[in-house]
Amino acid sequence: MKNLLLVFGGRSAEHTVSITSANSFIRGFTGRHHRVVPLYISLEGTWMLPGDSSLKLDPDCLRKVSVPEVREPLFDWIRQHVDTVFPLLHGTYGEDGTIQGLFEMIGVPYIGAGVLGSSMAMDKVITKSLLEFNGVPVVPYLSFYRMEWEADPSGILKRIPGKLPSPWFVKPANAGSSIGITKVKAEKDLSLAIETALKYDDRVLIEQGLNVREIEISVMGNISARVSVPGEIIPGADFYDYQDKYHAGKSQSVIPADLSEEMIRKISDCAKKAFAVLNLEGMARIDFFIDRETGAIYLNEVNTIPGFTPISMYPKMWVATGLSYDDLIESLIDLAHQRFRQRKEIASNFLTIGSR
Repeated sequence: MKNLLLVFGGRSAEHTVSITSANSFIRGFTGRHHRVVPLYISLEGTWMLPGDSSLKLDPDCLRKVSVPEVREPLFDWIRQHVDTVFPLLHGTYGEDGTIQGLFEMIGVPYIGAGVLGSSMAMDKVITKSLLEFNGVPVVPYLSFYRMEWEADPSGILKRIPGKLPSPWFVKPANAGSSIGITKVKAEKDLSLAIETALKYDDRVLIEQGLNVREIEISVMGNISARVSVPGEIIPGADFYDYQDKYHAGKSQSVIPADLSEEMIRKISDCAKKAFAVLNLEGMARIDFFIDRETGAIYLNEVNTIPGFTPISMYPKMWVATGLSYDDLIESLIDLAHQRFRQRKEIASNFLTIGSR
């Protein structure tokens, strides 16, 4: 049996979501070829060894993980004894390319997008700019930095309704799980919503609110990708917010979504194109809107480390497509090793023509 290092927790506002994902993953993965070794990162950034990390898991998960003794420096141990790393870290310092860069430096295969793809997809504004440039439709938006807001808040408050009709969604540019997002219907409420978003990032994204259906699709591959059947989220609140996702439990999911074959084809093609444009690898859950009035499709968001909680759509859509949970994880591990082998073939020192 090979070691699959499950990294969870992390320095992010989505710390608890990561722990929930880790517990859910351990319960669902039977591990035909790999045993799960837990590695917890605290909110303060402390890396715990497997034995201490296992204590951060739910009691019923303890018997399903391996806790080897680590006698050498941790990163040396990872390089020598870990077959694959699964960084199940959501949000900043996990989904933004930072920890991916660390694993590149260590020289170990890891699941998910690389440094560039992760960092681009984490930033909602960069993502929208790249997708727009490549002809992928996105919801009308504008953005600004904290320093711009502090220098001229009244100017920004005038600019928003001048460019985008209400209602608006006010978001941190770099955050997930709907953290820091506010739906605003009146201009007088914009300022508070912006201040809320700025608690989680230095850049704010304002999107036009539309009357839409929320469609999600799972993607897997290395640049070239395959997709699952799509699913639909029916929010239990005004929109699919953090409370609805993880606490209230009033939202519903429909898998597969009730869509025409033509609509499924359009969404699938759009997801594959976005996956390639953003230089993604391994996995992603890509979220779409379908305008209820016009039928127009908009790509809403790209998640490079989707949730693996009990209600998470990424694994559920693959299971509905015919791929078992274990086969999904083994496929992601295979993709990680495929990329690792390809990267090893790239020269790390200067070679003249004809030299070996």
